[in-house]
Amino acid sequence: MTSSDVNVQLKLPDTTSFLDVPVVYGQDNYKKTLIDQLRLSGSSHEDMELKFIPTVGMGGIGKTTLAKNIFNDGEVKTCFKGQRILVCVSQPFEIVKIAKEIIEQLIGQTPTVVGSEALIQRFHESIKGKKFLLVLDDVWTTRNNEWAPLEQVLWSGAAGSRVVVTTRNEKVAKMIGRMHMICLNKLSEADCWSLLSKIAFYGKTEQEREAFAKIGKKVARKCNGLSLAAKTLGSLLRVKKIEEWLDVLERDIWDLENVKEDLFNPLLLSYYDLPSVERRCFSYCAIFPRDYEFDRDDLIQQWIAQGYFKPKKNEQEVELLGQICFENLAERSFFQATEYEHDNWNRSNISCKMHDIVHYFAQYLTMKEYSAVSVFDTEKRVDLNARHLSLTISPVINVPTISISNKTSLHSLMVFYNSSNTYMFPIQFLNLTRLRTLSLSGPLMELPTNIGDLIHLRYLNLSYANNIMQLPPTIGNLLNLQTLRLFWCSITIIPEEVGKLINLRHLYAIQGGDLTWSKSIGELRSLQTLKKVHISPKSENFQLRDFRNLNGLRKIYVTGLGIEEHLEEAEEAKFHKKSALVDLAMEFYGDDTKMETHEIVLETLGPHENLQSLVIARYCGRSFSPSWMMSLVNLRELALQGCHMYETSFPPLGKFPCLESLDIVGSYGLKKLGPEFLGVETDNRASYPSKFTSRALFPKLKLLSIHAPSLCEWVGVPGWKVNGPLKIMPRLESLLLRQCRSLKSLPDFLESTPLERLIIKYSPALQESCQEKTGQDWHKIRHVPNIHLSR
Repeated sequence: MTSSDVNVQLKLPDTTSFLDVPVVYGQDNYKKTLIDQLRLSGSSHEDMELKFIPTVGMGGIGKTTLAKNIFNDGEVKTCFKGQRILVCVSQPFEIVKIAKEIIEQLIGQTPTVVGSEALIQRFHESIKGKKFLLVLDDVWTTRNNEWAPLEQVLWSGAAGSRVVVTTRNEKVAKMIGRMHMICLNKLSEADCWSLLSKIAFYGKTEQEREAFAKIGKKVARKCNGLSLAAKTLGSLLRVKKIEEWLDVLERDIWDLENVKEDLFNPLLLSYYDLPSVERRCFSYCAIFPRDYEFDRDDLIQQWIAQGYFKPKKNEQEVELLGQICFENLAERSFFQATEYEHDNWNRSNISCKMHDIVHYFAQYLTMKEYSAVSVFDTEKRVDLNARHLSLTISPVINVPTISISNKTSLHSLMVFYNSSNTYMFPIQFLNLTRLRTLSLSGPLMELPTNIGDLIHLRYLNLSYANNIMQLPPTIGNLLNLQTLRLFWCSITIIPEEVGKLINLRHLYAIQGGDLTWSKSIGELRSLQTLKKVHISPKSENFQLRDFRNLNGLRKIYVTGLGIEEHLEEAEEAKFHKKSALVDLAMEFYGDDTKMETHEIVLETLGPHENLQSLVIARYCGRSFSPSWMMSLVNLRELALQGCHMYETSFPPLGKFPCLESLDIVGSYGLKKLGPEFLGVETDNRASYPSKFTSRALFPKLKLLSIHAPSLCEWVGVPGWKVNGPLKIMPRLESLLLRQCRSLKSLPDFLESTPLERLIIKYSPALQESCQEKTGQDWHKIRHVPNIHLSR
């Protein structure tokens, strides 16, 4: 493929405030200049006003890294305490989207107002009179009529507010503020080598580093001063032997002419180092719009739908092959993990994005097979020979028709929307006989009855289709269908015909309200995922006992538990025999009048010990200690959501040997977390099994989130010492305490944890005790680099 085949615009992906490499190279001077611009010297009237600081440079040079470095700087945090916002702007430039993200970060929740004007007014109110630092990453618009309305609102902030803008277009910088412009140059060879070696040398001995250094410095020259290239090559070389480093240095694969800014050279090295199946999976991502956020499981299911994996043993193996492929691509920096500051504590759903250069690279390699089309016209006829096609629909006045009929070679068709105001185009998909993937999520008007003719379809996504009330009976003809996604759509009934889908593996139907499920679901023996199935007391609908034959299930989210009928049905569900089950969520129904029923049902639904993730929601039993709880030796994630804690203590959760994430949300009635919670016995209760014995309590816990309005006491172990033999939460990284209004103090053991992030929200007494230097608990948390206190 030659450069003439490519006509794609580069664009950076969304940005979070977290640095992917702990040390930043080659930007000390830029950092000092930028911090000087942020300071208030008080020497001039201009210095006290709102100041715009554009930062300009080519893609991959480190503009975003510099911005995040500034954003996380201790002096900057002190200067703009509690009022720092980082937003990825990207394309198209939408003030409503920007305003919404700013509001979310300032108040910690999604604004509830509806309509553009109301949202802008809310945006104005949220920053009015406040001194803030706003980082707008990846601004592309050169139109002053798009930029001016945003600037006008920003001027309502308090004196000393600052706006840092990153862009690769100098015209944008000049429009925003030429006076304070900072232009970034390429990294030096030394800095490229420092960054590359930081990643590539991880885990290597000093002797190995000396042997690799001579070759590595030559490899670093190929980075051409781009930090992205250094990170990519570092990831590639990290697991290679010295002779493989030589191979990377000497491989003659730089054949593409006029590749824009030579950014693809390091990506080509990583791409050609991939096995053929991983190349195909990477290439498939070219079909998605830029800045698209991937859900790991969703992406893997689409790869499987295309038949990319060839299992050697059985069909169940393809899921594992997909996970391995995803992890390999992520390790080589083809994917970037997304992470959010607020309330991102459940890690079951892994999401990621592609850097714009990586995405552009994928499209460059696959232009003839994969096509991503943006539709702006009122009439558009798509006449492409691509095997995989995506359409991104923009807001229009007149509803056009898109004809993609008779494209017999088409294997994938996906429709995306870049605005909630977009109308769904009437789409004809007659004679698409080879279609394997169909995604029509969004404001879909209707689902044609001839969908049953797509007999090779393996993946169907109708999420957010708010106008579809039911699935046509012809859905039962899709005998090869493996994945059916119905997130947040208006469908009220899962019809009986779905029971004919004998190859269905993943069924998602999470709704705003309850959904009626057909009893025929219980006959789908291939099911691995069933979310969010509502248990009905009516015999003609899906009941709890209908789980009995679904022994291949790996992930279950069941709601409506805890009614009288379930006392008998729970045993028939046979959760304890489902050895494949690794992810279980149980949501109960009712109030404290159902205490005894909840207790019996929870006890009877004990899962197999292979379980890795457990969520229990809205449970109202007196006791929260089912006999099977401590047998879950493989449990990694535990979430208790909206449960009423009538006991004063927890089971000894600190004895779980593998628990990494614990989320206690909305636990009304919970008053104390004490030694029993940590796993220390203070009474004469019988000992728990010796396999839980450990020198550490919560030995692998990394994430802890507590939302408990009644919690008034959290203590550790009596007589515990910092340097003593007992370690408590020795791997804790993040702690979120929210609405713990009665809690006044933190436990002593926190001062010995490697805590990196502490967030305390809406807990006034605790926030007072954690004030820097003056608070009574400050000595327990003074080692934490990132502390966020908000009222």
